[in-house]
Amino acid sequence: DSSITDGLIDGVDPSGYNDADKAMRIMNVIIQKEPNNIPARFARANFLYRGGSIEQATEEYMTIKTKLEAMKKAGVIKESLEKNTSYQNVTRNLKKIGTAK
Repeated sequence: DSSITDGLIDGVDPSGYNDADKAMRIMNVIIQKEPNNIPARFARANFLYRGGSIEQATEEYMTIKTKLEAMKKAGVIKESLEKNTSYQNVTRNLKKIGTAK
């Protein structure tokens, strides 16, 4: 699920969240190699949000939104964006942090 939550992820040891630098390096490498990797972008945006980097999280969510809209225009996404789970989540997350456009 790519929506922002305050709870723990089932089956994930919460102590793994303590190495923020390592997590960000991994996400950045993935995104550098695969700029359209929406799940990795959601992970980075959610991580930034949870870490209090609201402006950076907002930028990442807006990038996700723009990429999804481009994928729809290119025919990669077949259903309407309003029915696309990733688009619903990015819109919800932007609303949650007060920057929906």
